[in-house]
Amino acid sequence: MRIKRLVVVSLILLLGLSGWKETKGEEAQKEVYVPKVIIEGKWGSGPGEFGIIPSEYEAPTGPKEFQIDLEENIYVLDAVNSRIQKFNSKGKLELIIEGEKGKLSGGQLIVDSKENLYLFSWYGIYRAKSRTTKLELVISGEDLREKKHFNYDPGWGIGFSLDEFDNLYVTDDIGKKYKVKNLERFDIELYGTSEKLRRGYISKAISRKSQKDEYTVNENENIDLLLIFNAKGEKVNEILVEPPKNFKDNFSHYASHVSIIDNQNNIYAYITGTLIDSSTGYPFVVFKYIYKWAPNGNLLAQIDLDSAPKILNFKQPYTSKPLINRDGKIYQLIWSQKKGLVVIKFEKK
Repeated sequence: MRIKRLVVVSLILLLGLSGWKETKGEEAQKEVYVPKVIIEGKWGSGPGEFGIIPSEYEAPTGPKEFQIDLEENIYVLDAVNSRIQKFNSKGKLELIIEGEKGKLSGGQLIVDSKENLYLFSWYGIYRAKSRTTKLELVISGEDLREKKHFNYDPGWGIGFSLDEFDNLYVTDDIGKKYKVKNLERFDIELYGTSEKLRRGYISKAISRKSQKDEYTVNENENIDLLLIFNAKGEKVNEILVEPPKNFKDNFSHYASHVSIIDNQNNIYAYITGTLIDSSTGYPFVVFKYIYKWAPNGNLLAQIDLDSAPKILNFKQPYTSKPLINRDGKIYQLIWSQKKGLVVIKFEKK
């Protein structure tokens, strides 16, 4: 049975409220995006190469996290080789940042406006100042859990984000939201909570411009709606989020993850659909899309994230969650045990 959910977005509208309208149903796709390879790397430990732990019977272990900064430099977490590699917007290797051996797995990367890099791994919070080549431990995961009594688990429900003023925010795995006042001491102040109906699908402060401009994802079993609220909490628009036409009846679970609003106020959402394997009881993903809406709610594009591996002839690939920056540039990391790794950028035709 299909599970429907409610996606809630609250933000300060940069346009007049009269510019928003209620939009229901799918509209004709107006924009077409094609993947372009920016980074291409082989497996290994040399510069520009990436580490992998191959497996014949289970999923191999390789890079899963990457990040882009304001200049579109690309940072790839090469956890097997205990390092982060920085590439420029053309895909040229610029910097290798070394970390503690074996302690970079399960991490989340964040880069601020000054190109200071933060890694939130199970073992703690690490930082590399701009153009330095070594990650330094800021506070350990053990201290966060035991001394700060913070349920710190970056691999399960913890979300970190920066606003445009480089203020750091964190959402824990029970939906509480905090602003980090001092990272070294991990002084935090509570500023809100999010509804959470099931562990693993919690709201994260994915994208923020200011303390009042925020995107959250809440579960609900009613209908897939993107709800737009102003700073006063008043609903000013709603958009019906439908699955792709060729998947309308071919999934059992449908999740919407709000990603970002770009500088032109276009809205992007990362959409996934899963089926339950009847023999194992485990879910598997059957589609991954990015939806793009204009500020008035008109659907502009549906970007099939499974198209790039097919075009690039990747078989049984790992594909990351997409990254979308303020200019609406869309990136994705893809790799396979046989072919190596690529970072692609979806460009509008």
